Amino acid sequence: MEASTFDIGLDGKSPYPEHSCDQILELQRNSDGRMLLRDELDAFKAVLVEQGWPTYRTSGPALIDAAGKLLERSGLDCEFQKYMLRVLDQQVGDDIRPAIHARLADRIHASHNSSQLYGTLQQRLDDVATVDPPVASLGSLLIFRD
Repeated sequence: MEASTFDIGLDGKSPYPEHSCDQILELQRNSDGRMLLRDELDAFKAVLVEQGWPTYRTSGPALIDAAGKLLERSGLDCEFQKYMLRVLDQQVGDDIRPAIHARLADRIHASHNSSQLYGTLQQRLDDVATVDPPVASLGSLLIFRD
């Protein structure tokens, strides 16, 4: 299932069914610390197509966190990850804290050998660790220190 072949919503009004919550949490537990396998990625996408992205109204913070970790480890499908970042960008400040979104976006872009969008990740230059300016958030505003 390609990212462009479905529409994932954010404005769900009814709670996530228990079986869909269980699926996401089980996928997160079973794949902790590694990239999702193709069948796991397809199962994750299927839940999102059926239920939409979890929000505070539909599922609460634990499921939002689990879905974010799964998205980060969905590296087999870069287009899906970038599609989801565009979708999630609409919810920054509502269901997604700006600093969390910035780190997730940077991790996804960096994992595909592109430059970071927000500069939230540590980088190594000539075998010396450097840290880009830290990000703080105030409401939906991202703040970068010089």
